[in-house]
Amino acid sequence: MQVYVRELSLALGRLGVEVDIFTVEHPPHPIGAQPLGPGVRVIHLESVSDIPGLSLGYPKPITDSLLRFQEMEGSPYHLVHSHYWLSAQVGGEVARRWGVPHAVMFHTLALVKMGAGAGPEPAERVEAERQAISQVQAIMAATGEEKKLLTRLYGADPARVRVIPCGLDLELFQPVDKIKARQRLRLPPGRIVLFAGRPDPIKRLDLALRAVSYLVRRQGIKELSFIVVGGEPASTQVKDLQALARNLRLGGRIHFRQACPRERMPLYYSAADIFLIPSLYESFSLATAEALACGTPVVATRAGGLKTLVKHRRNGLLVSGGTPRSFARALGRVMRDKALSRRLSEAARSSVQALDWGLVAGRVLEVYRWLIAQAR
Repeated sequence: MQVYVRELSLALGRLGVEVDIFTVEHPPHPIGAQPLGPGVRVIHLESVSDIPGLSLGYPKPITDSLLRFQEMEGSPYHLVHSHYWLSAQVGGEVARRWGVPHAVMFHTLALVKMGAGAGPEPAERVEAERQAISQVQAIMAATGEEKKLLTRLYGADPARVRVIPCGLDLELFQPVDKIKARQRLRLPPGRIVLFAGRPDPIKRLDLALRAVSYLVRRQGIKELSFIVVGGEPASTQVKDLQALARNLRLGGRIHFRQACPRERMPLYYSAADIFLIPSLYESFSLATAEALACGTPVVATRAGGLKTLVKHRRNGLLVSGGTPRSFARALGRVMRDKALSRRLSEAARSSVQALDWGLVAGRVLEVYRWLIAQAR
C-alpha cells in the first residue's frame, strides 16, 4: 500500500496535480511537510499511537491534527483520497468538514480476508468499512473481482466502484540477464523458485515449503532452491518456517533473505525460474506484477486479483487445488516443459504493459475530475 500511495502521488504530480500525503509521525522524519517530488509533499502528523481506542469511530486526534495543519496553511483541498479502513475514517470526516468529494481504496477488506480463511478481523473494522462504502462518492477497486466482492459482501453501489489496477514502474522492473543476476545475488546453481513479500499466514508459505519437498522427494528434482525475500529473521513467522524446513529435511534448499530496496528486486525476479504465490487471497499482488514485468513466469493460486494478473498458460499457471501436490505439479510442469516455460516468459512482460504508472494515474485523475465536477 505504501508503494501504491507513493508512486500514484508522484505520477499525479507529473501530470500537474498537487498532492499532499498525510501520515502519522515516522521517526526520524520530522513532523510537518517534506517534499517527495514535483508537486508532492508528505505531511507527518504528530504521533497518536498511544491514545486508547484510536481505531474506534473515526480517529479524532489524527483528524484534528490534519485539520489544524490545513487551517495553518490556508490552502483549500478539492478532493480527499483515502487508503485502508482507518484512513477512510479520517478522510470521511475531513471531506465532510471541507465539503469536498471523498474517494477510497481499501487494498484489503476484512470480510474478504475472513472468507478466505485468514482468521478473524475486528468488528470495528467491518463496521468502518461498511460505513465508508455507504458514504464515499467513489471506491477504487484494483480488479473486477474486487468490485464484485464490494457489491456482494458490503452492498456497494456498483456505479460508485471504479475498477483501476495498481500501477507498475516498468522502467525499474525490467528483465536482467539471469546468470548475471544470480552472480550478483550469490545464489546457488540449479532451478530457483522465488517468493517475495511478508510471510503472513495468508501467504501460505508453509504450503510452499511442502510443495518444494514434494518436488524433491516425489518428482526427483534435485537441484532446486526456494528463495523467500521478506520478513525479519527474528520474527516468529520466519522461525516457524525455518523449523518446518528442517522437519521436511530441505536442508540448504530454503533461503530466507530480508526485505531489500525495491531497486534490487529486479535482480531477484530475473534470477528466478518461477515466481510462486500460493496465497489464500490477494486483492492485486504487486509482487506478481513486478515478477511478470521482469519476464518471470508465475505459479499462483486461482483466487482474487491473481486471476486478473495471471493468465493460465499464457504468462503463468493458476492452481485450483490448494494442496502441496497441486502446486508441486504446476511448478514441475514449468520446470520440465522448456517450450512452455519459454512461452510463458516471453508473454510475461507484455501482459503488464497497461499497468504503467502514467496510464494508471491518468485513469485515476479522470475519476478525480469527474468527482470534483459533480460536487460543484
